Amino acid sequence: MKRIILLLIIFLKAHFICFSSGENIKTGSRSAGMAHASVCLHDMWSIYNNQAGLASIKKFSAGISFENRFMLKELSNKTAAIIFPFKSNVFGLSVSQFGFSLYNENKIGLSYSKNLNEKLSAGVQLNYLTTHIGDNFGNTSNILGEIGFQYILSPQLTIGAHLYNPYQPNSKNIIHKKAPTIIRFGISYLPSDKIIIAIETEKTVHYNPIFKVGIEYHPVQKIYIRSGVSTNPIFNAAGFGLEFTHFKLDFAASYHQTLGFTPHVSIIYQTSYKKNNTK
Repeated sequence: MKRIILLLIIFLKAHFICFSSGENIKTGSRSAGMAHASVCLHDMWSIYNNQAGLASIKKFSAGISFENRFMLKELSNKTAAIIFPFKSNVFGLSVSQFGFSLYNENKIGLSYSKNLNEKLSAGVQLNYLTTHIGDNFGNTSNILGEIGFQYILSPQLTIGAHLYNPYQPNSKNIIHKKAPTIIRFGISYLPSDKIIIAIETEKTVHYNPIFKVGIEYHPVQKIYIRSGVSTNPIFNAAGFGLEFTHFKLDFAASYHQTLGFTPHVSIIYQTSYKKNNTK
């Protein structure tokens, strides 16, 4: 059975960019509930989605996240991260694992983020990625880079951009010779202090662009409701978050019309929570 799953993964990776080796897997149930329109968001999962968003974090934070793609444990993605603010600098450490015993990708990332001025923030990250394929396919490893920016146009509007793996290092992996280069650009709009609307486009080199729209609604204290849609392939997403003194718990689910449901769950711990509409 495991070999059948391995062949399925290899087939999917050969035909769908969403399974590309070395892909930039967006993480966090908040992002997932908004169809991953997250390039302008500010929270600790920005360490996976756009490191510039870490610059607004003022307290030590730690979190774990789990995604089970299409309800198959062999396609699960497990992630963890720690954020260390120090004066005007923010440092981060992240680890993730995708796959199972016969196929898995493991990534360790070190990030640095900073507010360059009152409106502009930037972040960079260096990742060490290893890929293991069983049944004598062997192992491969790469060092990948990321860079991101966010700029506050007004109290209601923020734009963000993120570039993943700009230099495309070669890989000896026969399934995928190079990790993809991915460019993302987006804008977030706050029509009120209870609503965030995020619009984003994502372009992977040699593939058609993806368009995403997500919304977050904060109806009452401690509760967040989210929804979103993404194209290429088309999938819908929804989720909610619960906020406590030192913890935040988020749930989300996305639906692909052919492959089915993907559930997400994540939890964040902060030494102290600071209110921020675009956290």
